Amino acid sequence: MHPTIPQRVRDIAEIVTDAGHTVFGTAAELFWVEVDALSGHRSALRERLDVLRSSESASDMLTRQVDLLPESARRLRRTRMERQHTLSKFSDATRELGWRLRQTLRPSTPADAD
Repeated sequence: MHPTIPQRVRDIAEIVTDAGHTVFGTAAELFWVEVDALSGHRSALRERLDVLRSSESASDMLTRQVDLLPESARRLRRTRMERQHTLSKFSDATRELGWRLRQTLRPSTPADAD
């Protein structure tokens, strides 16, 4: 049996509420990913400045700076993967919300009345 009109309205309201939670939750999660990334960049900058100050020669400084490059690359990859994971969860959630909305809005058929 297909839901009544008031039930459909309640179902749609629930879907809209869930959509709001999904959007705002994703935005908050992305915000914290970026805060973490900025914190990592700040730490890396401090480390590079320390290397600059403590280097005995230009070649020593250059060698030590180059040695820090793999960690910088790992940090950038990790941040990118965190963003992709968050956006993938958002995509899955919106796909599910769309499916739920389509099911709720599906017109009733005479067979549903039986």
